[in-house]
Amino acid sequence: MVFIYKGVKFRWSVKKFIFNSLVCIVVLIIFALYLTNDVKAVSENKVSTVTVRQGQTLWSIARQIAPEQDPRDIIMKIKLDNHLLDSGLVAGQILKISECE
Repeated sequence: MVFIYKGVKFRWSVKKFIFNSLVCIVVLIIFALYLTNDVKAVSENKVSTVTVRQGQTLWSIARQIAPEQDPRDIIMKIKLDNHLLDSGLVAGQILKISECE
C-alpha cells in the first residue's frame, strides 16, 4: 500500500497495515468497555424524589430519610444533588434524594 502525504510517499506492507489496524481496534474496544463500566457504576445509584410540604426544612427531611446519620452530611448531599445555594425550600418543590449509605 502506498500513502501520499504532502507529496511524500509512504510504503506500508499489508502485514504492518493489518497489525496497526488491529491494535487500533483493540484500543478502541478497551476504551469503550472502560466507558460502559463507569456508566454502570453511576446508574446503580438509586434516586428517589421528595416533594417538600409546607413547613418542612432540609433538616427535617434529612432526619426523616436517614435518622441514624448526621443530618448535616445528608443536608450537604441533598444541596449538592439538587444544586441548591442555600437551605431555603418552597412547598411543592421536588428534591432528588440519592440513596444514603
